[in-house]
Amino acid sequence: MSVLPPEINNALGQLLQALSSSDNSVRSRAEEQLQNDWVVQRPDVLLMGLVEQMLGAVEPTMRSFSAVLFRRIATKTRKDPVKNESKDTFLTLQQLQKLAIREKLLESLGHESVSQVRHKIGDAVAEVARQYTDEGEQWPELLGALFNASQSPDASQREGAFRIFAATPGIIEKQHDETVKAAFTKGFKDDDPTVRLAAMEAFAAFFRSISKKALVRYQSLIPEVLNILPPMKEDQDSDQLTKALMALIDLAEVAPKMFRSLFHNLVTFSISVVQDKELGDQTRQNALELMATFADYAPQMCRKDPSYTAEMVTQCLSLMTDIGMEDEDGSEWNDSEDLDIDESDHNHVAGEQCMDRLANKLGGSTVLPPTFQWLPRMMTSSAWRDRHAALMAISAISEGCRDLMMGELDKVLDLVVPALRDPHPRVRWAGCNSLGQMSTDFAPYMQEKYHNVVLSNIIPVLKSPEPRVQSHAAAALVNFCEEAEKSVLEPYLEPLLDHLLRLLRSEKRFVQEQALSTIATIADSAEQAFGKYYDILMPLLFNVLKEEQSKEFRLLRAKAMECATLIALAVGKERLGGDALTLVQLLANVQRKFLIVKYEKPAKLSKKILQTRTILKRNT
Repeated sequence: MSVLPPEINNALGQLLQALSSSDNSVRSRAEEQLQNDWVVQRPDVLLMGLVEQMLGAVEPTMRSFSAVLFRRIATKTRKDPVKNESKDTFLTLQQLQKLAIREKLLESLGHESVSQVRHKIGDAVAEVARQYTDEGEQWPELLGALFNASQSPDASQREGAFRIFAATPGIIEKQHDETVKAAFTKGFKDDDPTVRLAAMEAFAAFFRSISKKALVRYQSLIPEVLNILPPMKEDQDSDQLTKALMALIDLAEVAPKMFRSLFHNLVTFSISVVQDKELGDQTRQNALELMATFADYAPQMCRKDPSYTAEMVTQCLSLMTDIGMEDEDGSEWNDSEDLDIDESDHNHVAGEQCMDRLANKLGGSTVLPPTFQWLPRMMTSSAWRDRHAALMAISAISEGCRDLMMGELDKVLDLVVPALRDPHPRVRWAGCNSLGQMSTDFAPYMQEKYHNVVLSNIIPVLKSPEPRVQSHAAAALVNFCEEAEKSVLEPYLEPLLDHLLRLLRSEKRFVQEQALSTIATIADSAEQAFGKYYDILMPLLFNVLKEEQSKEFRLLRAKAMECATLIALAVGKERLGGDALTLVQLLANVQRKFLIVKYEKPAKLSKKILQTRTILKRNT
């Protein structure tokens, strides 16, 4: 039975139709009417009307839209007319109004027959429940309704109950343990896989909401949770398995040691998921992430497992070979000028990131032996993807395995350096990447002892025919030169700058930008020794700074500004001489034009500019 007069429901129904219109002007007028005539003037009538639309609208789309709009309006901030405090709109209503709306909400949840619409209504119920929980208030009828729904013969009702538990786990925190355990246990063993998954997600949310002392009371449910997984894999249901693994990741973050007795079984299962190429990439990556989460939160448990580390390293390396499958010769990769493509969801990136975490969390003594069982073989493989993966693995583990790898740098470099002459451009790129990362992780030891090995082999790579390889070789030189003493760099300045000046004439702007950054780093490290190259470089930089350029050249101009600044600091005011005033004027002109670009180290650059301008002004 409707609480509101028919004319109110009719007016609201027409408004909802207008809000759903494909005509922008009709929809704009409706949104204005919604705000001015309903949200501001009578939010209580609006919320009750929306609940009645959930119950009475003929079209499922309209019932669903009413639930979505209810949730949006209920969460809007509004001044409580009684307490003069800002609260969620629903909480500002009078008590009798809230009771009536709550009753209708539960009624609509129980009567809805379309699963997707019920989910939307469940979201609205969960939002009201959250508001009560946050305020420390109760909604007594809700818990009973949800426990009843979790026992319903209708699978979608059972699923809906657990979905609401997942959204607002606080409503069951204070219930008797055995009651909660019984409800979850029944959900975990449900005949319907969607209900089992919903129960699992609700349990994970509940786990995160309770105190650490209370966790142990629910440890007995962990085997039941894990039993949900194998049927999903057998059915090759990637979507459900992906979500289930996410719920397990939540549990592992909160209480990893509760899995101790079943950990080896979980390792075996997770590795089988990562290996299964018939499953979706996200599913396989989630299985890897679950195992990496245990390394993050329970490293000793991982070290003690007889197969964990070897299996994880093997699977990471395997995933890292999943790269460039439709670009065998790397031509498409080399032609791309977008160096910031987001590949975070790719298998090879997941493998690299996991190797980094394993090395940092488990340490070199655990990770190095199984890794180097594979790397020498991979480096001599005829498949370029194997060689690429091996090099990227060295980049990934060098920080975490620093202490042990430091004593074996000769052998590591024997693997990496030949890659700089590899016939495949992506392998040469990966070789540069490894040397650059190692130059940072093993500094300053690598610069002091292996400068000839590194520089004599990477400088020729600057002449590679592929722009992306050229740019990455120059980037690796930044890592090396940042940590190098000027006495180390001085013998190599001439070949370094000769090659970098050639890159400044590249047709690719990203190559020019990287060359400028590398020259700036060399100038910063070489200091006065850089003075002999001043007459060649500074006029080039002045020309770049003087030119009126379009937006796409802003970063190049910023790099030129950085480079000129660092060269000025390196050579000093005597060598700068009459160019001091010109540089000050150019820098001031750039500042006046509000040159705003994305830059890696803005604070450092800004500080350097200020230092340089101070020196130049003193000189002039």
